[in-house]
Amino acid sequence: MVVPNVPEIVENEPYESLTARTEHLASIRELGPPDLVHLKKHNPKSQVKEVGTYHHVTGVDASSSASLAAYVNDLTYLIGDGQVWFGKVQHWKIVQGVYCCYNAFSRVDLRVTVSFPGGVEAYAVNERGDKQEATEELWLETYLSAILRAYAYADDITNDVVGTRRFNPITSTEAEHRFFAAAEQLFFKGWLLGSDTETQVPNLVANHLADGILNYIHTTGRFASGVNLFEKLRTKDPEIASLLARVMIDGDDEVRAVKVTYDTIRLLPMDFATLDVQTAFLISKKDWELALPIAERGICAAPSEFKAWARLAETYLAMERFEEALLTINSCPMLTHQDTDRPKMPQPAKMHLPILPEYVLDEILDDEDARNEQVDPILLKLPGATLKGTFLRAYLLLTTISSKCGWDMLLKFRSNNFIMEEEYRNEKTTLTKAQKEAALKKSAADERRMSGQNGHAEEPEGSRAESVRSVEKVTVSPHNELNDEAVNGTRRLDNGITLEPNDMEDVPLDSPVKESSTPPFAVEPLTVAEEAEDKLRKEEERQGNEELAAFEEEKKKQDIAEPEELPAKTELEEVSLDDSNVPSHRNSADEERKVHMQEVEDKLAEIKLETDQKQPESDDKEEKEAEPVPDPESLQKPVEMARTPEPEGQSEDEEDDTYKVSSDQTFSGLKNKRLCERWLDNLFMILYEDLRIYSVWRSDILRTRQRNQPYTKSASEWEILGDLAMRLHMEEDAIDAYNSCLAIRFSPSAQKALLTYQMKKKDYKSALISIQKLATWQYRWYSQFSPYLLHCVREILAEEGALKMRSLLLATGWPPKVLELTMHYSALCAAFRTEGSDTRYTGVQNPLKQDQSPATAKTEAQADM
Repeated sequence: MVVPNVPEIVENEPYESLTARTEHLASIRELGPPDLVHLKKHNPKSQVKEVGTYHHVTGVDASSSASLAAYVNDLTYLIGDGQVWFGKVQHWKIVQGVYCCYNAFSRVDLRVTVSFPGGVEAYAVNERGDKQEATEELWLETYLSAILRAYAYADDITNDVVGTRRFNPITSTEAEHRFFAAAEQLFFKGWLLGSDTETQVPNLVANHLADGILNYIHTTGRFASGVNLFEKLRTKDPEIASLLARVMIDGDDEVRAVKVTYDTIRLLPMDFATLDVQTAFLISKKDWELALPIAERGICAAPSEFKAWARLAETYLAMERFEEALLTINSCPMLTHQDTDRPKMPQPAKMHLPILPEYVLDEILDDEDARNEQVDPILLKLPGATLKGTFLRAYLLLTTISSKCGWDMLLKFRSNNFIMEEEYRNEKTTLTKAQKEAALKKSAADERRMSGQNGHAEEPEGSRAESVRSVEKVTVSPHNELNDEAVNGTRRLDNGITLEPNDMEDVPLDSPVKESSTPPFAVEPLTVAEEAEDKLRKEEERQGNEELAAFEEEKKKQDIAEPEELPAKTELEEVSLDDSNVPSHRNSADEERKVHMQEVEDKLAEIKLETDQKQPESDDKEEKEAEPVPDPESLQKPVEMARTPEPEGQSEDEEDDTYKVSSDQTFSGLKNKRLCERWLDNLFMILYEDLRIYSVWRSDILRTRQRNQPYTKSASEWEILGDLAMRLHMEEDAIDAYNSCLAIRFSPSAQKALLTYQMKKKDYKSALISIQKLATWQYRWYSQFSPYLLHCVREILAEEGALKMRSLLLATGWPPKVLELTMHYSALCAAFRTEGSDTRYTGVQNPLKQDQSPATAKTEAQADM
């Protein structure tokens, strides 16, 4: 077994790492940070007698306090007396060790304090920092949490923590049985652990526990064990059938998987997890017509889940229905990305990061020039490289459309389905003009209709005089000025008539009227029904004294400003009606008075109706499409009131429809379009920037090749360009960029991307070289285990066999210690009895003689091939 070296991070003050971890417990959301190991070291011969160091670790057996104490005890032999400490041999002695392991189920931190010589104390620390007893149930939950963290964090390069040792938590079938037993016992509490970033709410089948079990089965190929586990859990809850079907499909047992999903859908017709499994399976079989209705049904089953919409978009993309795919992407419910729980530690005093030279290749050592590389700032600021979670997956769907149909067609699809800014501005301008015209026509039609009604229905003078008890001031503006009701506290009627119930004075009817140069608009006393007057007075009283005071003050300011704003002056007078002052004859403006009188009564009746219904003015406008709200600008110019009667044969409703502004007619070009989400607009801008940089890059390469000149870039720039091409689904260009990067220096992310491409193309000889380099690099940084590398080795063994794989590795001519890092994964596959594995070909030293050189071994390996 290959054991990595031990890194040490030196504290400024003793136990400050434990204090920081305790303070961080309350902010942990999901699986928690890696395990923390704190050591207290003593050296009587040094100037500093005691020092505190720590490092992180994953994959250690956390089933009991004894297993954690055993790990701390092993450290005394690895970094005890005679340790090389910063280049010098130091005689440090470990006097105390504390192992901290987070329990993601109960949200407590289990700690084991080991004192030398002798003494072990186990306890739990909650989020408040209080100690609790470590029960058997807590230890079971902690054991399962540690295994899930080991698999979840092993290949997470983006959130890598410096000074972390990584081990394989399950190295035998016995350990697997313990893991499955614990998972079965705690499976229905898995939702407490949280879920991935694409799941909105964790549930029974979408959580970190279910994902961890599936990841383990997929990595090791233990499909039979996984089927047995989920078959037992399925008897307790039928929803788990979706996980069972996924394991069967992964294990190439598709017939049974289809039957399981069929039975589950008959029992649970709206189970989204099972519907998603069916859709993904049909897409993989290229049966898109059958997958589409199932994907649409998944939307109905889980409309708030991002995965349902993303699966439907993938179905449309497979069917090359790009416009529907774009609309589906726009409907996706986006979720905020949450990073993994990283430990928050204070700034260390110094770090001791030793290496074992016999397990290191020279080409993967850190190059000092890499830290001083010159990188183009434009490449460093590409926003596409920072996308995560649901936004990254939506962006990949968008780039898939772009790669299949091109950027120009994508913009065409966008303009056909979404409302563009310029288009909306033009349509809005058209709507404004149409509303103005309709408002003017409607106003003229109302006046004609009122004139015709008043001409045939005239009240006797005596009855009108008897029904009047008080008089309200009526203001007639010949220029139809639009007064602000909210500021002035008045009620505005059509044609500039404004009712002001606060201001009432009795003025004799025969009071002289001042002459004016304005057009002859008659100012006459108007009658008001008693019921309408009382209703209006009650409404004004509810406004309160403060509003009335503000109205009077504002009205004074308006009276001062009106002569300057109006082109012509209109003298307004306050008059009152009295039975004794009514003359026996009518003046020449009697007809005008009747028109205005009837108009005021009609408007007051409308005000009464609005008050009884207690509906806001805005709602009333929306319900009455036949009466569009005129724009204030449309009322600045005077409109001459036509006195002609309405045409014969045309009713009032027909006339209203004549001047009705239909939103469907005005927005005819927008009624079938949608608003584009802001985040999707941002993705379009990111895609544009990526395509621009990609086009410039490819143009520069073509230009330099035509001139027979080398195209030079730094390793970091080549890596960024490779990631850019991979986001745009330009795999061949991405692989060229990654190879150019690796030709300058080693990069783990570029090598991993290259390995993925090699496994896809089944180039196993090149893939083994990539696996060897990645295993060596990970071991240099204290990692013994990678689920991704184990999965790749398992696939190569299934295709090529153990003997050929060993021969290919020996043909590289690398040192046996280096080859042992890769053969370690082959030994794991043999322990699990996976397809193609063989215990006879899991080592490196057995086939080689003691006196045989690597060159001779390389010759024999080539002969075997």
